[in-house]
Order: sequence, then C-alpha cells, then structure tokens
Amino acid sequence: RRNLTCDYYHRSWHMYRLGDMVIRPRMSGCAWHVRNFPASIATAYLNRSGVLAAMRQGTPRAAARPPNLALLHAIAGEHQVGGAARAFAVHLRVGDVIDNDLTPVPKLLCRSVLLGGSDKWRGREYTRPLSYYESLPLADEIRKGNFSTLTLVVGGIRGWNVDANGQVQTGNGSAGWRRRHSAAPPQTHNPWRSCAYVASVAKYLQQRLNVEVAVRSSDPDSDFAFMSHAKVYVPSGGGFSELVARMVSRSGGRVLRA
Repeated sequence: RRNLTCDYYHRSWHMYRLGDMVIRPRMSGCAWHVRNFPASIATAYLNRSGVLAAMRQGTPRAAARPPNLALLHAIAGEHQVGGAARAFAVHLRVGDVIDNDLTPVPKLLCRSVLLGGSDKWRGREYTRPLSYYESLPLADEIRKGNFSTLTLVVGGIRGWNVDANGQVQTGNGSAGWRRRHSAAPPQTHNPWRSCAYVASVAKYLQQRLNVEVAVRSSDPDSDFAFMSHAKVYVPSGGGFSELVARMVSRSGGRVLRA
C-alpha cells in the first residue's frame, strides 16, 4: 500500500466560507469574500446569483432567497480540473471544528459528538464515528463501480503524511513537539487532532476495504469542484458537505448516507 499523503493547505484560504456564502450570506461576509477571493466560486456565485447586488441595494430579503443550486453546480463545473467523474469521494470535515474543540479524538471515533457547543459552532455534528462508515455499503459500491481508489477529501490541515501503518508523520514541529501533543490532553488550535482523526479513518477503511485509500487536501474550491462531480459521495457534517451532496445529485452521482 502506498503512503497516504496530503498536499499543503494554503493559509491564504483561511476564513474562506463557501457554504456560508451560499446558504446564509451576510453583507459584511459577502463583501469580504469578494474583496479577498475575487476568482473564487463564492465570489462568482454572489455576483451571478444577484445576492451581492441585492445586498448593496438594501434588499436583504431578496438576498435571503433559497440558494440557486443550478447556478452553483454550473460554477463548480467551470472549476473542475478533471478526474472526478469516476471518483468515490468521502468528505471528512476536519480543521477548526476539531482543533478548536476539547473532545478527545478517540471519542470522535467511537460515537457521534456535537462539537463546540459555543455560540460559534452551536454544537453541530461535524464528524462521523467509525461506526457510521461501517453502516454504509462501501464494499458493495466499490465492487459495483469497479473503483480502485477511495478518496478521502479533507481540508484545513497544514502539511502532513500518514504511513501505510496509519502513523501520522507531520512536518508541524519537532519530534518532541509531536510526542507531547499526541500524548497530552486535548488542546485547542492543535492540528495534530485533525491529523490523528484522518489517519484513524484512513487506516480503518484500508483495513476494511480491499481498495487503495488516498487523501486529498487542496483549496476549498478545488475540493468542492472535485467532490461535486464524484460518482459516489459520502458526506460529513456541516453546510459545505451538504452542499456538495446536492451537487453530486445534480451530476447524476450517488450520495451514501447511514
């Protein structure tokens, strides 16, 4: 089995919120996205849907209408590089929702957990325990679709590698730093927690399924376009992942849920 690797997650995408801009746009957030991400899917959607214009004209009700999913799907297609038409994609919502929470990673893997519980996160179920993936007909879908690779799509983690035994090898800090954070109680803003969660899910799926497990971590727009045109898709929690599920359905793909 090949080593699992993640590309470097660019800090320039920090605070980019595609799901929020489509599902619940706000004037301040919209203007900020247009200014800081002019070539993004979010900016294209805000401009072409008329949401930004409605906000600037002082008609927030018009901006609050249901998302234009057909338009979003078309924009995602414009950003698609290729290779997703036959992909079996599994989205893992990691990054801030795990790293800024104090829930131990083993607990996230064992049962459903409402992360955060603060005003910011409102206690949402962003991650899935291993039992969630056990309940899905993944092996049947792989066999029927003749897939050779299952792609875990993650984001928000800096740079890391996972060897074939599921051991995280990250470039964030020294070996001593990694040792302390792997053994220490959970700490906020600790990217090791996301790495450990992804590594555990990847190792579990490798052991359960006779298929190569690859890990993809690109910028949010590239990941959104890639997943939106997958043939089979397994969503995680959160609005971004749900938007992808609706895009997959529009592309004629199959969305697997427990």
